[in-house]
Amino acid sequence: MPAGSAPEFHRRVVAALLLAGLATACKQTHIVLDSVTDGGSDETGGTGGTGGGTSPGSTVTTVSAASVHTCAIAGGALYCWGANDYGQLGVGDTDTRPTPTRVDDGTDWRDVQVGERSSLGLKQDGSIWSFGANDVGQLGQGDFVQQTKPTPIGTRRDWRAIATRFNHACALADDDSLWCWGKGGEGQLGQDDPGPTGMDRPTPTQVKTDQDFAMVDTGEGHTCAIRRDHSLWCWGRNSKAILGQPPGSPEQIRHPVQVGKDTDWQLVRSGQSTTCGLRGGLVYCWGEVIDQNLPGSAGLTQVSAPTLIGAPAGAKGLSFNTFGGCSFDAQGKGACWGRNMEGQLGLDDMKDRDGVVVLPIAGWTSLSSGRFYTCGIRSGGLWCAGDNREDQIAQGSVKFVFKFFQVDI
Repeated sequence: MPAGSAPEFHRRVVAALLLAGLATACKQTHIVLDSVTDGGSDETGGTGGTGGGTSPGSTVTTVSAASVHTCAIAGGALYCWGANDYGQLGVGDTDTRPTPTRVDDGTDWRDVQVGERSSLGLKQDGSIWSFGANDVGQLGQGDFVQQTKPTPIGTRRDWRAIATRFNHACALADDDSLWCWGKGGEGQLGQDDPGPTGMDRPTPTQVKTDQDFAMVDTGEGHTCAIRRDHSLWCWGRNSKAILGQPPGSPEQIRHPVQVGKDTDWQLVRSGQSTTCGLRGGLVYCWGEVIDQNLPGSAGLTQVSAPTLIGAPAGAKGLSFNTFGGCSFDAQGKGACWGRNMEGQLGLDDMKDRDGVVVLPIAGWTSLSSGRFYTCGIRSGGLWCAGDNREDQIAQGSVKFVFKFFQVDI
């Protein structure tokens, strides 16, 4: 069952941990209080912080945040850090890494996406590599054996895009065909199988026979994709209106169904039980309402159709996870919303936001929303804020960071 709003006792525990972490941080480091200063230029993406920077030639091009670990690409090299209990960092063991750690000696990584306890990477030659947990076949290796080092998925070299965030994954091939694998009990693999159990697939399996898919993104129990005509299609779990279908629709739809009739979708991002997308540079969201993850929906438990949330116009990028999301525009202005108990909005407090808030620093070229933290790229440098209890934002003994600060790679 999808996670709902945290019970009151849980909130009190988290708040106590946050205050304890802040007190410790004030004694040990100035990261929490002074991570962003006026020393840098927000418009140009200047340093403006105390966390150091990337080395010349090590420009960060990709970052992916999920639950308890993070991966990024800098200078074509792949780095991961955080929890590693299933080998999801790809470094050959299951030991936690508190700082970005080089995965291998390659410099040909094009993209990386991290899941709940697994990771997926795309190389310049069009091959996909996976590592970490594999209990439901999410590594696409044809088995259910975990891997602690990057392992190629088959022998294909024509993959152009990858997606994973929880326990299944999808990829687009150069011929615009769409393939998915991993957990399939709720129909998220789009196979129109009978369900509800025993439908996990450990190898990439094509979604229908259509070859007109332009992009794909995966949620916890559902998947959404945009076709070449810019129409939006979703499938899988449909409780709380996650798939954007009319009231009374089945709670599982195990094949692609169109979301509305619009044909101007630019981007889609799927969370745990909510979905967001871009149309005309505007952010629309729908699905379950949890901890202010859908601004303007106070008092509701769900939103059944794509609805404007009030994010700044002109967005070109979007990220979403369970409890909130972020967008950014062509000028590098970022905006975020939702849960902030762990400081993941980078606003120097722990107040949830039932409204979209422009970030205090600009220059963003990427933002990635993790479950309780956020990471992004500014001027080729990596910046993070929020939960660090599993070392997922590489801040040592500090458990929560309330402002964005730069992470050395």
